[in-house]
Amino acid sequence: VKENETGTLYDYYRTKEFECDNTPLWKLIEVLNKAYDANIIIERKELRNLPITTNFNNESLDNILEVIRQTFNISVTKTGNQTILK
Repeated sequence: VKENETGTLYDYYRTKEFECDNTPLWKLIEVLNKAYDANIIIERKELRNLPITTNFNNESLDNILEVIRQTFNISVTKTGNQTILK
């Protein structure tokens, strides 16, 4: 967790709840990588700052990735232990 980064997105350690309020995609991915011990990579730079506003409550990582995929109309590709958003 970065300095001065408080807020509900970072409560996931306790609750597995992710509350995004105009959150840049890169920040959500950073948190998902920590929470699920995942290796999600945003391949295209222009996707990094796309804002997302949604709530996830104890959802599987696959469900969350599917919502991200549909929200931004992007592809999600799994290769080995990596998940690539493009």
